[in-house]
Amino acid sequence: MEKKESVHVANEGHKLFSAFTDYSLGIFISIVLGVMWSKVYQTWAIVYRESQFDNNQPITWMEDSPPTWITATESPNSFLTGVIFFFVIVGIIFTFCLRKRFKVTTR
Repeated sequence: MEKKESVHVANEGHKLFSAFTDYSLGIFISIVLGVMWSKVYQTWAIVYRESQFDNNQPITWMEDSPPTWITATESPNSFLTGVIFFFVIVGIIFTFCLRKRFKVTTR
């Protein structure tokens, strides 16, 4: 009886470690992708605005919702934080769906 309980406890610990590892890896990959995507977009936004091709200066846009390239150039840290947060949420959902699918197929 005790051996069966200890195997059950060890198996639960393995499942918890596996879940922690999967979600940690998903979050890490999401952060890396989010930083890469936001830096590429910020570089494009800076080049776009500095090229004087931007006929729509911030004055012509509504103050409540400026275009994303204005936010990316005028408030880069807020933009980076928002993009990383979005990518982390998507990464967690993606990891959850993958774990659920693998759990069903391995039974």
